[in-house]
Amino acid sequence: MTDLGPSSESAMVLALLRAETDAPRYHGGCSQALQAIGRSRATLIDAADLSNDTENRDRAHVLRLVRGYGANTMLFRGFPNDAAWRRYEVSVAELGQFLYANWSTLLELSGPSRLVSDGAKTAVIDPLPSLRPETTVFVDGVRAVVKRVAAGDQFDDLIAVRDCQRLT
Repeated sequence: MTDLGPSSESAMVLALLRAETDAPRYHGGCSQALQAIGRSRATLIDAADLSNDTENRDRAHVLRLVRGYGANTMLFRGFPNDAAWRRYEVSVAELGQFLYANWSTLLELSGPSRLVSDGAKTAVIDPLPSLRPETTVFVDGVRAVVKRVAAGDQFDDLIAVRDCQRLT
C-alpha cells in the first residue's frame, strides 16, 4: 500500500457520491436528494468544484439524505467524527485483504471472514451457489464491473475505512 498523501472530507464525499449516483441501488435516492435541494448532478457532482464551500456543503447534505453521512445513521452509523482522510494506492492483492462492510449481502458472499477476496471467489462461481435474490443482483453488478475492468475502463477513487475498530 502506497500512501499518496492527505485528502479532504469534501473529496471523500464527492468520490462516494460519484460512485453512488451511478449505482442502481442508490441512483434514485441520489436523484431525489439532488432534486430536494434544488441542485443538478451535472453541476454538483459531474463538474464539481472542491474549492467551492457551498457546493461542498450541498454534496455533504445529499450524502446525509441518501446514506446518513454526518447524522450517525445508515451507512455512517457509528462512524467517527474525527476521521483523517488520506489517499492510498493499493494492489489487487492488498484489495483482497480489505473487509466488506457488515451488510447481509456482502456477508453472504464472503462468509464470516468479510474478506473481499472471499467474496470475489464466490462471485466468480458459475453457476452461482444458492443465494438470496438481492445477493444475486449484487453479484451481477460485480460481474459487470469485472467485464469493464477487462475492457480497460477506469473508475473513480475507491472509498475505504482503515483501522476503525469502532465500526461494527
